[in-house]
Amino acid sequence: MHCQYALYIPQAQPSYFTFRCLALYDVRGICGKTRIAEVGGVPYLLPLANQKKVYDLNKIAKDIQLPGAFILGAGAGPFQTLGFNSEFMLLVQTESEHRPPVNGSYFARVNPADGGCLLEKYSEKYHDFGCALLANLFASEGQPGKVIEVKVKRRTGKLNFVTCMRQTLEKHYGDKPVGMGGAFIIQKGKVKTHIMPAEFSSCPLNSDEDVNKWLRFYEMKAPLVCLPVFVSRDPNLARLAQRIDFSQGSGSEEEEAAGAEGDAQDWAGAGSSADQDDEEGLVKFQPSLWPWDSVRNNLRSALTEMCVLYDVLSIVRDKKFMTLDPVSQDALPPKQNPQTLQLISKKKSLAGAAQILLKGAERLTKSVTENQENKLQRDFNSELLRLRQHWKLRKVGDKILGDLSYRSAGSLFPHHGTFEVIKNTDIDLDKKIPEDYCPLDVQIPSDLEGSAYIRVSIQKQAPDIGDLGTVNLFKRPLPKSKPGSPHWQTKLEAAQNVLLCKEIFAQLSREAVQIKSQIPHIVVKNQIISQPFPSLQLSISLCHSSNDKKSPKSTTEKQSPEDHLYVLEHNLHLLIREFHKQTLSSIMMPHPASAPFGHKRMRLSGPQAFDKNEINSIQSSEGLLEKIIKQAKHIFLRSRTAATIDNLASRIEDPQIQAHWSNINDVYESSVKVLITSQGYEQICKSIQLQLNIGVEQIRVVHRDGRVITLSHEGQELQDFLLSQMSQHQVHAVQQLAKVMGWQVLSFSNHVGLGPVESIGNASAITVASPNGDYAISVRNGPESGSKIMVQFPRNQCKDLPKSDVLQDSKWNHLRGPFKEVQWNKMEGRNFVYKMELLMSALSPCLL
Repeated sequence: MHCQYALYIPQAQPSYFTFRCLALYDVRGICGKTRIAEVGGVPYLLPLANQKKVYDLNKIAKDIQLPGAFILGAGAGPFQTLGFNSEFMLLVQTESEHRPPVNGSYFARVNPADGGCLLEKYSEKYHDFGCALLANLFASEGQPGKVIEVKVKRRTGKLNFVTCMRQTLEKHYGDKPVGMGGAFIIQKGKVKTHIMPAEFSSCPLNSDEDVNKWLRFYEMKAPLVCLPVFVSRDPNLARLAQRIDFSQGSGSEEEEAAGAEGDAQDWAGAGSSADQDDEEGLVKFQPSLWPWDSVRNNLRSALTEMCVLYDVLSIVRDKKFMTLDPVSQDALPPKQNPQTLQLISKKKSLAGAAQILLKGAERLTKSVTENQENKLQRDFNSELLRLRQHWKLRKVGDKILGDLSYRSAGSLFPHHGTFEVIKNTDIDLDKKIPEDYCPLDVQIPSDLEGSAYIRVSIQKQAPDIGDLGTVNLFKRPLPKSKPGSPHWQTKLEAAQNVLLCKEIFAQLSREAVQIKSQIPHIVVKNQIISQPFPSLQLSISLCHSSNDKKSPKSTTEKQSPEDHLYVLEHNLHLLIREFHKQTLSSIMMPHPASAPFGHKRMRLSGPQAFDKNEINSIQSSEGLLEKIIKQAKHIFLRSRTAATIDNLASRIEDPQIQAHWSNINDVYESSVKVLITSQGYEQICKSIQLQLNIGVEQIRVVHRDGRVITLSHEGQELQDFLLSQMSQHQVHAVQQLAKVMGWQVLSFSNHVGLGPVESIGNASAITVASPNGDYAISVRNGPESGSKIMVQFPRNQCKDLPKSDVLQDSKWNHLRGPFKEVQWNKMEGRNFVYKMELLMSALSPCLL
């Protein structure tokens, strides 16, 4: 049998690292249904590697009938995953029905950079559970138990530590193969070991010399952790010895010699000789060419002699060749005929047989009942162990009590949250045990039964966005009724959820009464009503329904998949956790009170001491309700901003308004980038970019040039601002278009003081002249009045102008005349900028 063991260098002291790896896999030892598995072998590596031999450790655990086993050992690395050959140190917790697999193995390879030894953890790069070619594995349930501890100080011979242990086992147990596996540590000294190269040998390795030339040897310093798995002797030796047939015999050596040739063929696997033996009816033994032939003959003769010697000694001691046991007979009573005696004897025989059968049946029934009770008792203990892994338990008298509360996390909620663990006795041992039977049950307080959730509703009776909707937080479906009692985990999770909802609502109610605000908060029974903004109502309700069939809420309410806001529920979890953490890490007031908080060396009175105002500011903190109200304000303001932008985008086609919301937002702040563009002219006409930072009570608008404008929570103010920006965009677009087409900008103003007064912002105006100066276009655009375009023609093209006595010279006819308004609605074009381009093109001179 090939035996190898793996070495790797830990990054801690050996006494600390001895079984530190075991804690990573939810195991507490290496005992419990131990197995030794020999996977593959050296013939798959030599003389040439058979790269088809790959294995899965999870399947190996199932093949050895130990799913979920903790496996350690050594082997060849999974080249199918790594892409190269390596040494593999296995530390694996295989998969089972209750937990996923965990791989903490290491692999050692030849460093391609410098040719040294490189040790890496397998799970940091790969996530499979494979190995290849060969592996010596030790598997167990990972339970604590008795182990063998071997301590060695120095080496006195040529054999290594593992070989000495294997020979010791072989000397003690003889022909019986005994396996051993585990781990040991080399604390001092050096070890010479090998690592297989990354590439398999292309030339056949037919001798030990070829193998040593192919391997890479390194001298490693302690500490080293080794994972050996070995067997005292090869099990194949025992299999060959079992093939010796002691039941057949031969009369003489001549018959053995005569049948040697035929049996040699049968040993080699030839079927013709076996058929001939059956036809002739001859009894033959294994041939003399078989290596165990002499051993068989000697053992057979020794067995015969021992049997004869035993018979001789028995006769000499007892001096009897045959033993006769006396038969007891009852005396026949007088005056009874033979028929009566025969009837009485039959009755006695039947009564004795019936009594024996009844006693046997009684014993069988009693044993079956005890086995079932013991099995239920074992199931109860195992289920109690599972319960203890998830929940806190304590024993008070003859009761087992558990804790559902969050007191250990810093909760100050007065509810005790205690449940009792009881044994489930609602089962008849005579009937078949149902599949969903649970040996234990839990009794929870009556006020924690059923399901509870917190309903948050934000209502806004306004024509812009209406109600923002209602969400149910921490709502879980009621546990389904099963034939047996429901599982304890489901009941305890539902009860703890009810306790959490009650604690959160109690904290919110306490803060609602204590917080001083302009509009007082109203707390009525299980409902808290607040008004963050005028005409905006925030309602927080605690809904608790029991599992009784009489309760109408449990049957009428159905949870839809869209009425759950996981973000707000997550924030509530974080807020209550922060509240618990503040309770645990409460800072005591320093003495004297003028000293600063912080390190002990800073608690000194002097120039760095805190005053009363600073201490009060440190102690003041926002509560849960204040944070929820701030979040509600932000959600409302964000929804109103989105509704305003969407309304403008759907109502106004030119110019276009686009909103790009940021995915990374804060709880109390969101940002959106607003672009105002003209379709088809994005490259020519620069768009107006606005950054809207939506806070809790206001909106900050940041222009591209750095100007900052602060808007209130009113939606009309944001709408008026966006309309004014869209109006200014049209005038800016005309300015950019004039530069491209060669027109000259005569005047430009964002705030025109002439003309009708705009109720929303100010009107913008621009005047441009054609390249030759003959024509001029004046554009006035207001957020409310709209666009007005005027064109100025030369005087010589105006026939209706009266003749002037002052302008007699013909050169004055080239001056521009009065403005004429363009009927803008009758012009063709998909948008404002396109129409301006057509107008400028029509008034520009044609250069040929």
